[in-house]
Amino acid sequence: MQLLDTVLAVVVVTSLGFGAAELGLLNALGALSFLLLAVPIGAATDAWGPARMLVASLATKTVLAGTMLGLYVSGVLSTAAVLVLATLLGVCTVASENAQTAVVPQVTARDQVSALVSRMAAADAVAGIVAPGGAGLLLALSAPGVPWGVAVGLFVLALVGVRALVRRVSSVGRQDADGGADDVVATDADADVETGDGPDTDGQGLREGCTPEAPRPGLLHGFRIIAGNRLLLATTLLVTAGNIGLAVGDTVEPLLVLRHLDLGPAFFGLLGTVAAVSALAASAVASRITEAVAPRRLFAFGALVQAGVATLPLAAYLRPEAGSVLMALFAALWALTLTVTNVAGAAFAAQTVPPASLGRTSAARRMVTMGCVPVAALGGGLLGELAGLAAPLVLWPALALIAAAAFFLLTRPPQRSSGTSPAEV
Repeated sequence: MQLLDTVLAVVVVTSLGFGAAELGLLNALGALSFLLLAVPIGAATDAWGPARMLVASLATKTVLAGTMLGLYVSGVLSTAAVLVLATLLGVCTVASENAQTAVVPQVTARDQVSALVSRMAAADAVAGIVAPGGAGLLLALSAPGVPWGVAVGLFVLALVGVRALVRRVSSVGRQDADGGADDVVATDADADVETGDGPDTDGQGLREGCTPEAPRPGLLHGFRIIAGNRLLLATTLLVTAGNIGLAVGDTVEPLLVLRHLDLGPAFFGLLGTVAAVSALAASAVASRITEAVAPRRLFAFGALVQAGVATLPLAAYLRPEAGSVLMALFAALWALTLTVTNVAGAAFAAQTVPPASLGRTSAARRMVTMGCVPVAALGGGLLGELAGLAAPLVLWPALALIAAAAFFLLTRPPQRSSGTSPAEV
């Protein structure tokens, strides 16, 4: 999706004349499915199987991207078509991201979940290294249809790879049916409910509200699991508040780079490459960091760093002569912090939620964390349209600071009457 997102952002600004309000609407529609469909899609993922959901969502993405390319090449791509297709692509993104998380315990041992999540992040970063920079270069040398066609081709290649994953998971499922299925039940039964702030040393964590006797609970089951652990709840709300700020700022970032700073499409694509290189470096060590640093400390540090980094786009707006350096620094530091905290969050959730409920729990988290994005993106676009670019760029770091403060309040260790200090989490 990195290549397609980069090309689409450039096309709608340079060819269709999108302003801040239109960009806000585009981002809002793309994320609307996280609010409306995340939980039903999560339940469908648990029932149908995450590997099959990956195939279906990726195949649909390929068709939608190809349709959008055909409309652009034929010269009939309109604002309405972009908004409709972006909305449908958002549905597919919800399904694929949810399935990608839920499939992890099916393809690896439980104590290897964190490492696999890191490798998945590394794979995303590798794709991101080539995609945005290549998109910027191709956009500078050719028409947007060229990188758009490459994006469709990459979707096809990814679909072939996911088909192999389906066969692998199906093979494992048949082996479990022949005698290995008891292992999953034992894993769920052996784990105690934990209402503290982090996973235990065995890599097993909370199982609150989720028992082997209730393999098909209701749609609210994922929310109950999240509410049952203070750190899981706090990290979910931290990401939610951070996403609100990011949605506000990200809506106007193309306008900042392409119009206010006038750095051009090639530089806009280069920013994606800088971010991807930083994310690749972070993903290479993310699993070791998550194993070495207590979860609360890691998330708290990440929240503070993100609040500081979010001020860099505002600095670029105020100092256009240093805009290229400041935006490159922002791309690198934001990706670095976000990758480590995202890997830690995904690994924590995968280790503490039973596999049979991981789809619904992941969907519940995505609904909370991403459900705010449509309103925030639309609001950020309208704010930029009415008050200028500076307003959403000021609001972005302010919201990041609020997110950090809320996290510290939610995870503050309880006061003990005795002289012993609480264990570090």
